[in-house]
Amino acid sequence: MSGIFSTFMGGSGLRPWLRMDGSERLFTLTLKGVEHPLDADPYWEATYGGGSALFDVASNSMSRRLKEALDAHRKLSAEKDEFDFPVEKMLVFSDVVMWLPRKIWDSSSREGGERLYLLSEKLKYRHRTDFGNELYKERQPHYAIMPLDSLASDEVVFQFGLGVYLPRENDRQTAEVKILQQGKEPSKLPNWQFFETPEGNERAATLYAEQHFLLLGNTLSESSIQSPSWFSQDQGYLMVDTKREPNRIYGDDEYIKAGAMSSVGETTFCSFHTLDDSEQLKLVIERKLEQQPLDDNIDMPDNVPSGDTVINTQSDYNDSPLAGLTVISSEEDPVFHYRYLLAITGIVLPRIDYLGIKHWVLHLNQQGMPAEKDETTQWMIRGNQDTLEWCETETKEWQLLEIRDQSPLPFAKDTPIIGRNPVLANKQYGILMLPQPLASPLSHKPSTLGRGDDNQISLSLLSRNDSIEWRRATRRKQSMGHLGLSARHLNLHIEGQSMVLEHLSRSAQTFILQDEIITHTLKPASGEKLKLTSGTEIIVGNYLLQYKMEFTHDDKV
Repeated sequence: MSGIFSTFMGGSGLRPWLRMDGSERLFTLTLKGVEHPLDADPYWEATYGGGSALFDVASNSMSRRLKEALDAHRKLSAEKDEFDFPVEKMLVFSDVVMWLPRKIWDSSSREGGERLYLLSEKLKYRHRTDFGNELYKERQPHYAIMPLDSLASDEVVFQFGLGVYLPRENDRQTAEVKILQQGKEPSKLPNWQFFETPEGNERAATLYAEQHFLLLGNTLSESSIQSPSWFSQDQGYLMVDTKREPNRIYGDDEYIKAGAMSSVGETTFCSFHTLDDSEQLKLVIERKLEQQPLDDNIDMPDNVPSGDTVINTQSDYNDSPLAGLTVISSEEDPVFHYRYLLAITGIVLPRIDYLGIKHWVLHLNQQGMPAEKDETTQWMIRGNQDTLEWCETETKEWQLLEIRDQSPLPFAKDTPIIGRNPVLANKQYGILMLPQPLASPLSHKPSTLGRGDDNQISLSLLSRNDSIEWRRATRRKQSMGHLGLSARHLNLHIEGQSMVLEHLSRSAQTFILQDEIITHTLKPASGEKLKLTSGTEIIVGNYLLQYKMEFTHDDKV
């Protein structure tokens, strides 16, 4: 009985008070009434002071500080003594996250970070001195000092447990972890902020070789790694258990339900959903392979079925031939897990000097999208070589229009419409960003893009026959969509995860943009081919396009 009792009492005889479910996964100590947030000693032990107002929220005690919390909430370790007899040890966790109010963290960081460095070093010193021979896995104390917006100026939070893993400088990263929300690019987890030097340093919050759990959530009560994506009304958690083979991902089953895992190449997907409204999300785990290819003579373990993933956490690759690899079925088709899109994201407002054209005219509906011929027009924009103007359709009182980078334009009263600075100032007034990008799917089969209806991707947003105001009466049927855009302008197909672009136009240019800067120009009749990565932008005629590769949200996973 005494052995079981001591397990729940901790080394100092203090009964654990930070959580009541007996889990060793996460302990959170919240201290309020803090007078000097960057003074380390009062956090460690009440004998160092801290003011009469400093108290622990969970126990409402002024004596319980970080040392008492670490001492009481330990990790049970089953070991053998020198006579090979099984014994239990209660070891102290060595990884601690400290959360400071953001204003205090930012102020110290701007001043050079020396006070944050001293705070971290003093806490590590106290930790090492008081628990030096009792540390879990004999890992030296390690502290991340993190900013948090929601903390009051007199409040700090400490977290430790199996769900808190802080990588050291030499710890080997085995995978990168992202969260994927429908219609968005995968979001990386925020980095850990360390102050091992006065200037500070960062390391990724992801999976490392010796890590046991990866615990993700949106509140400090559930996780020290705060998810960048929305999680079920800010509640619940998702946990990756790296010690299972094959590895397993769990939800708390109260707010979040985890689904099955599947793999494509070096990437693992785990679908999950929130139980309140079943929003579908995915956890994306991308292995980092640093070792040489495995010997063909090495046998795969029998307990890893095809299609399952092993995120190995052993310290040596030789311990497991599957370290960092994925075992997948030969029938697995990566096409089902990606989709490739080319989206119209903006309309170029050109400076033109074409003979016979008085103005080009762009008609916009109430949502700020280019209006079709029979659709109600809310605003108009017109331009030529010298001026850019706008008006409300009802009044037709033309006013000069100035494009400023990423700022709302004045005519969008109901739906803010954003303008972007031109990339070719002598040829453009700016770019009107669409409030709703229009995407066309791409495949590994070749497809053509141009203004003609016989293209697989036909650009017809600017094809209104009243989008050009001629100087003289004419029967020509050209539209704004004809300016700089050929009937067949580009040939496109997917190769691997890149979009291969072939220039077909014999009369017009195509511009390739990276970070809103032109990096390449395809000249008329060049027939040039390029490979473009996800996120690359293209200007074709008066259209701004963007290539995107997205992970799919299907029922396969």
